[in-house]
Amino acid sequence: MNFDDVYTNLPAEPKLAFVQLEAKYRSELEETRREADERANLNACYLTYINQTLAAARALCLEIFLDWKVPRHEHNLWDAYRDFSADVEHYLVQIKVQHGRRISGHSVALDTLIKLKLHHHIDQIREIVLKLEVLPAKKEALIARVASLSDEVDRDRTRIEALAALTLEVGTTTGEAARRLKPVKGILDTVAKLLGYAKTQKTHGPAYQRLRSESVSNRHDRCRQDRPLALHGKEAISTTRFRSRGLHGTAGLTHARCSAASPAATTSIRRRFLC
Repeated sequence: MNFDDVYTNLPAEPKLAFVQLEAKYRSELEETRREADERANLNACYLTYINQTLAAARALCLEIFLDWKVPRHEHNLWDAYRDFSADVEHYLVQIKVQHGRRISGHSVALDTLIKLKLHHHIDQIREIVLKLEVLPAKKEALIARVASLSDEVDRDRTRIEALAALTLEVGTTTGEAARRLKPVKGILDTVAKLLGYAKTQKTHGPAYQRLRSESVSNRHDRCRQDRPLALHGKEAISTTRFRSRGLHGTAGLTHARCSAASPAATTSIRRRFLC
């Protein structure tokens, strides 16, 4: 039994598979509408789209469109298509938003310098793979994984799964070829570190450092405001926050009394309360 490539090359995730199939069915419908005469009856086209889309959703075990049934020819199929199309669009937007958020968590934005470094390491891997003596199918798979990683690096956001796929392909190589691929494993470790560095920079980048700097500055300002007050007469009271050893590092509040007649004691007390 022969199937179209679209059915044999579907994404593993059911929701993404549905997005791909629906796009195919909608494209076929739109093409028919463009080619049809203005007076043509398009009911059959609308019925085909609804029928195929419902069938795909149910085949993928997606709990959507549960209230929908394939309409009959005697129904107003334009109205049915219009209502059904709105429901499909509503569901597609949900899938795309969810997928986009998930992808952003497993991808990283790279600057130009890191991209150049990554391409340098990928070229090294490609050279090793091209010289590798292995079964043609295995060699093609390795070359495809290398090309996929190279393409990912050129994107606005690089998906980590491209590196994982290449690492897995290299790891499943056996025999003499596995020994010759040992240098590739070291290069892949370097690639992983570069991607990890880029992700860390994204998480703890300039904005993070600026906020951290502002936080430290504010803490120092509060510390300066809490320093001992100027002495008046023979005695002064200073209310200062300090860390007490007896309270295991918790902040405490104390009153420091010092004598104006004893400069050494005053200096000692001031040092005690400096931040």
